[in-house]
Amino acid sequence: MDTTLEQTGFSSASPTDARTALPAADVAAPMSPTPLRLSVLGGAILALLALLVVAGSAPEQPGLASVRQAEAHFAAAEFTAADAAFQAAEAQLTPDAYPRQRRAALYLRWNRPAEGLALLESLPDADPLLRLELLAAAGDWATLETVARQYLELAPGASQAHAHLTRALLQQRRCAEAEVAADAWAGRAPETETALTAATLHFIHQREAADAGLCTLDEEMCRIVRACPASGLCTRQLGEALLRRQQPALAACSLSRAVADAPQDARAQAWLGAALEQLGDTTAALSRYQQATELAPDDPLGWLLLGMARLKLQETETAREALLRAQALDPANPAPCLAVAAALAAEGAYGGVPTWTAAALERAPADVSLWKAVARFYLARNLTLEGEPLHAAEGAVQLAPQDAEAWTLLGWAHFNAGDYTAAREALETALQYDAQSAEAYHFLGATLRALNHHAEADAAFTRAADLGYRQ
Repeated sequence: MDTTLEQTGFSSASPTDARTALPAADVAAPMSPTPLRLSVLGGAILALLALLVVAGSAPEQPGLASVRQAEAHFAAAEFTAADAAFQAAEAQLTPDAYPRQRRAALYLRWNRPAEGLALLESLPDADPLLRLELLAAAGDWATLETVARQYLELAPGASQAHAHLTRALLQQRRCAEAEVAADAWAGRAPETETALTAATLHFIHQREAADAGLCTLDEEMCRIVRACPASGLCTRQLGEALLRRQQPALAACSLSRAVADAPQDARAQAWLGAALEQLGDTTAALSRYQQATELAPDDPLGWLLLGMARLKLQETETAREALLRAQALDPANPAPCLAVAAALAAEGAYGGVPTWTAAALERAPADVSLWKAVARFYLARNLTLEGEPLHAAEGAVQLAPQDAEAWTLLGWAHFNAGDYTAAREALETALQYDAQSAEAYHFLGATLRALNHHAEADAAFTRAADLGYRQ
């Protein structure tokens, strides 16, 4: 498996865009009361919806008008305005719970789950499925497991609760229990995703009996399980594929089985460390990386991942040593070069940084993702060394002239250089290619403010916030 920038923490993509965290369900539509709660809250919501339907034939109450405005803003993804209107409705319709619950649903869509959960705490009969969604978005896996089990005691056939239980168990690395939960989920929601999760867990734990199940669902997975000669290698390759698909919890299950079957496999140890690090267990990840370097001291993968992990912990000296070892062992790979640049920047040794970023670009001059990663490297650190951020952003645009992120980075670079006219042109170009780019709207707002176009700047900042931009 090739080591990519994303797998080593150098993705060019902005982490501020909430679109990647939106739930699959359409929570913008008015919620129907679940069978578990056709009581106080359910009756209140039905009554309020009925009032909304007939309100056109009579003078409208101020609270209902606010609800109508809030729902219209919500449906248009104008979350800032929707939030204000729901809060106004709460004040006008006290003690009705509908506006507060809808605001909690808004916070789910807006990738602000902690605030949504806080709102639900004040509702004794809140929508339990909404709470499950918010707990999952917040990453509170232990509570999610508890609440999902409670829900399933009352509604054993609820496929959404089975899905959340499976996910909670996987995130807690309780793979055998997750297999049982995934079976129950697949039995009630026979979509490809559910069946594939169950089949993957079956293969991890019962290889001979499960490969046919994977082969009916996924061509890549089928090639892996049919081609590998040994169980440890098979589950390692499956884990690598799952990491490429950004499924670290399921990957950790597969890679844990791989190291159990083949504890001397350094790459299995390294990739298990990568999965554990993505799941937030840095201590366990470091242990795996260390084992990988001891088992295969001439394999650059373990050294690279170890160096990156140490760098995140601001252990810059040990990080740099590991990264230089990785670079020496794999001199054609740009990732160690960019990582060494990051280590030098963290140490304040800025003079050596351009040499290493240039070395990274020399190794993959046609890779637009690398040019974007280098531009973001400089811009995120507010480094203007020798015009490097502008050079990297211009290179990205030249390679991909219709890439919205590349144009956003170019606009950011011009903004940092004080060329606000050029920044505006680049950012408006970015929005032509991606009208939903929160980052582009944010920097456009900053640029317009610098140009003294304050009303337009405020509108751009609001749109960035609606799209989930966070400082």
